[in-house]
Amino acid sequence: MFQKFRFRLIIINMVLVSAVIVISFFTVYNVTKQSLEQQSEIIMHGIAKDDGKITSVNGDLKNTKNPANIILDKVFCTRVSKNGDVLEYLQVSDFNQMLMKNISIQALSDSKLKGFLKHESYTFKYIKVEKEYGSILVFYEISSENYIFNRILTISMIVFLISLIFIFLISLYLSNKAIKPVKASWEKQNIFVADASHELRTPLAIIKSNLEIVMENKEESIQSQGKWLSNVDREIDRMSKLVEELLFLVRVDMQHEKMVFDKVNISYVINNLIDNFKPLLNKKFINIVSNVETDIIAMGNEGRIKQLITILIDNAMKHTPQGGMIDVKLIGNENYYEVIIRDNGEGIPEDEIGKIFERFYRVDKSRSRNYGGAGLGLSIADCIVKEHNGKISVKSELGKGSEFKIRIPYKRMERIDTDG
Repeated sequence: MFQKFRFRLIIINMVLVSAVIVISFFTVYNVTKQSLEQQSEIIMHGIAKDDGKITSVNGDLKNTKNPANIILDKVFCTRVSKNGDVLEYLQVSDFNQMLMKNISIQALSDSKLKGFLKHESYTFKYIKVEKEYGSILVFYEISSENYIFNRILTISMIVFLISLIFIFLISLYLSNKAIKPVKASWEKQNIFVADASHELRTPLAIIKSNLEIVMENKEESIQSQGKWLSNVDREIDRMSKLVEELLFLVRVDMQHEKMVFDKVNISYVINNLIDNFKPLLNKKFINIVSNVETDIIAMGNEGRIKQLITILIDNAMKHTPQGGMIDVKLIGNENYYEVIIRDNGEGIPEDEIGKIFERFYRVDKSRSRNYGGAGLGLSIADCIVKEHNGKISVKSELGKGSEFKIRIPYKRMERIDTDG
């Protein structure tokens, strides 16, 4: 699919660039040629008006810097009586008498007032102007001009063909560059769909198997089948959470949901979340220590910030053993605030630190599944931080724990006056 797409890009690019080159060249070529033809006709009519008097520009016919002198050097005139007899030949060039006679006879035999004539290796352009004594014919030899224009066409064709090779190579390079993000996005989407299908398939299979057991024991009471129904309820909760996370990521990717920013008391949000987590942490015998600066106000989306801090504390709790500790800090700086969440849990292998913000990525898949995780939490946290123009980083050491640091700008910093 991508090969066809790249081939189309190359063809379109080559056709468009080639069309621009060809149109530009032929425009310049035709304008130049027509300009020279018009100039020669003006000079020829001027000579005919002066009754064949050929006068050089600046009095020097050898002054080739002026195009008019180049034309005059290739002109001769023939005065003809009303009876059609040649009266005389006028020239400043070196045309022989026989050539001028033959060319004049051809022009006289033609009823046209202007045209082109060929004789041997010569090509002449001519005009015929009526006079009192008969007429005057002005001839201009254009063989060298035709040769030059033909050479220009030939050289231009060669240059164009060489240019096509370069255009192809450049198009190939640019198409490869253009297709890389598209290909990466497509691959990510395929992985996302495959992983989402896999994650949804597991709870569905568990729900189905537990319901089959219930259906096989129709005579049993609901209380006696509470174990199977509890399994179903737990997996439905897990599916609901997974669907919510998937919808969140889809909305972020599609940019359909416009973020609403307002003043948020970050200190209050974090302290409130810590209080909410304490009963669960106490049950798991995990101690939480907080060092939260008071009254840090920043522009942000309160719901998203709550979700962000919840994900990180929940992640620390999942990976901290009984008797462990979680440390939460909020520090206000001049232009931004920092949230640091540190645990003394199992830690993350060094080669996997760069992958933990990828969707559906789990360091320990079996452990994450036991906790109901699908590997989307940290990916969502990363999205929320980016929505707030912030940065998230992680430091970790196996067996010693992990530290997640969030740095988010205030945008419009404001602190509450506690005295008032």
